Amino acid sequence: MKTWWPLLLLTVPILAVAQTTDRPDSGSNGIYRTLDADGNVVFTDNPPDKKRAEEVKVGPTNTMDSPPVERRAASRGDAPPEPPEPPDTGYEAVSITAPDAGANLRLPQDNPIQVQVSLSPSLKSGHRLVILDNGTPLEGTAMDFPNPGEHTLVAQVRDGDGTVLIESEPVLFYPRR
Repeated sequence: MKTWWPLLLLTVPILAVAQTTDRPDSGSNGIYRTLDADGNVVFTDNPPDKKRAEEVKVGPTNTMDSPPVERRAASRGDAPPEPPEPPDTGYEAVSITAPDAGANLRLPQDNPIQVQVSLSPSLKSGHRLVILDNGTPLEGTAMDFPNPGEHTLVAQVRDGDGTVLIESEPVLFYPRR
């Protein structure tokens, strides 16, 4: 009895390999394209009728391992890039509150179009508020008979040198006649 137990240990791995190897009669040799009873396309590895199934040739899968950004930067000796902090301009927020974004304004009924801006905190000494209409500064805060079509408004706070300290999100609206 002691002489055959090493043979038993050898047969277990052989049986495991035999079970995982694809056999011709197992039906899982590839992927097949067939039609079901309703005419729908079905992809399967075990078609009910191999004579009517079309074998699909599947190419190799492309894979690539990529280390995370932190590891790539560390491998080069660099620190991961940090977004730059916006400079402290003394202003927290600026936004255009009128006209509403996407508004369709009728001329001459809605003329002049008043532009309203919310600024926090209020305008400081030596700074000025500039409202741009399609990139062109407005005279004041009203638009008198603007051309019909698309208009984009942006509010900016500028210092005495003309440097933009804070800028609003653009507001798009449409005057029409």
